[in-house]
Amino acid sequence: MFYYVIAITGQVRFAIAGVQLMGTLFAMGLGGVSAAVAQERTDMDRARGALGSANRGFHATLQHALDGGTPSRSLEPLAAAEWQDWNASYPRGFFVDRLMLDDLRARTNQIHALTDTVRETQRAVELDLAGQVGAALRDLGEEVGAAHTAGLGNVADYDQRLVELRAWATEVVVPKDARWRLGQVNAVLTEVKAATSGKLAADKAAVDAAAAALQAAKDNMSYQHDRAHGDLDRALAISVLQVADIVAAVTAIDPREASAQNLDDYNSVAADYAVQSRRVENILFIRSSTYNQLARARTLAARTAGLGVDVSSYVNRLNGAQGRLDAAPDTGAMLAVADTIRDVTTGLEAAYANALAHPPPPPGSVIINVPYFAQIYSLSCEEAALQMALAYEGINQSQDAILNAVGVDRTPPEVDSNGNVVHWGDPYTNFVGDPNGYREGAQYGSRSGYGTYYPTIARAATGFGGHVLLASEGIKPATLYDNLNNHHPAVVWVAWEYSPHPISHYQAFDGRVVMYGAPWEHAVTLIGMSSGSVLINNPHGGQEWVTKATFEHAYEMFNQMAVVLQ
Repeated sequence: MFYYVIAITGQVRFAIAGVQLMGTLFAMGLGGVSAAVAQERTDMDRARGALGSANRGFHATLQHALDGGTPSRSLEPLAAAEWQDWNASYPRGFFVDRLMLDDLRARTNQIHALTDTVRETQRAVELDLAGQVGAALRDLGEEVGAAHTAGLGNVADYDQRLVELRAWATEVVVPKDARWRLGQVNAVLTEVKAATSGKLAADKAAVDAAAAALQAAKDNMSYQHDRAHGDLDRALAISVLQVADIVAAVTAIDPREASAQNLDDYNSVAADYAVQSRRVENILFIRSSTYNQLARARTLAARTAGLGVDVSSYVNRLNGAQGRLDAAPDTGAMLAVADTIRDVTTGLEAAYANALAHPPPPPGSVIINVPYFAQIYSLSCEEAALQMALAYEGINQSQDAILNAVGVDRTPPEVDSNGNVVHWGDPYTNFVGDPNGYREGAQYGSRSGYGTYYPTIARAATGFGGHVLLASEGIKPATLYDNLNNHHPAVVWVAWEYSPHPISHYQAFDGRVVMYGAPWEHAVTLIGMSSGSVLINNPHGGQEWVTKATFEHAYEMFNQMAVVLQ
């Protein structure tokens, strides 16, 4: 913009000078000075042409410098000086043409000088950037050397690129190109630095990892040394153990530990110590396990004896096994003792199970010889209890036959939003639900089966030819005991596992209000008693003695419901 302002100002000045020149010629007269005037015009034209040429040359040089990338801030003072030179004043007088001519020539020289300064400024910028490129190339050379020292894998690529870039070190180009070259060199320099730093960091990490692995191996070797010697000391404290070969092996390893220096040494020594440790630990473990096995066998013998079984032969064998174990020198001898203890334990377990299945009656007991049958369905306890009582009378019926006689109502229950049963079948008239249903907690909303009560069992017993003496609720325990004295078994309703729970009620589909005790309703066969206990055939658990207090508490849950048979 400022170039156009300078040009317009110059044209105005030339116009003023022309007017002044005409005035001078008029004053002097046209006749005597025509030749001088002609010469003066020629000189003025040349001076104006020279000034215009100098001005154009300045602007061309200035634009070339700007296009080449010379900073405009460095050139702005020169452009301002050129503009001021265009507008510089000159002396006014009678000889105005000569003064103006001198002024034009002086300004032309000044603009030429400014043009030279523009060139020098551009050259200075070019030389400065060339110096920066050279310095960056030197830095790049040093970084490539560092990459060689670091052992960078692709350093040959950087060598080639360095050779190519160094061709620029002796060339001076315009600032724009010089800056581009500087950017290229710096980009490679940054890349080499990053690659070298990454390689050095990776090398350091590898060195650190190797050092950590070496220390870990050394620590493990020390641990395995302590483990082997500690285990061996424990074994040597047991005088009967024969571990001389292990002592010799450990003693042979110790000098190798003292001389170990590298990872392979540490790992090898640690592994050999570990082998010997395992040998000792195996001996000690088998010995300890066999003693524990012996202790468990002695406990089982005591429990079996508590059931009235003569276990003296088992105890004698265990005593002999302990003597052999105390003197066992190696694992072979210990395992032989363990086999003996295992055989004794097997015999004791059988004796204990038999004693539980056939408990000896307390003194003064009354026992009815009622056959035992387990319930065949998850909920067929009442049918199994009746099956046992009928068999005592010589009436053999299956639980399926009894279920058919009872009648099964498989209609599902109606429950409320909380899962509580509000309507279901009537256990006083049928078996309610699926006899093979699952036992569920009272909080469950879905019921698969329940059971039946005394009227259906009494009806089925009579139907099969059995003799029912009593069948109702409210039969007192004393009445049951009197019947047991007369060898009359009874089907009784009790709480599951003799642990009573609260009773709820629902309305049967036939309108009867029914007491409901799922999943705790259970029926068993009462077959004997002593002064403080009753003997029960439990279709879900076998024959068992239960204290009268426990039985009576569980018997109350279903309102002392029972069916007494002949």
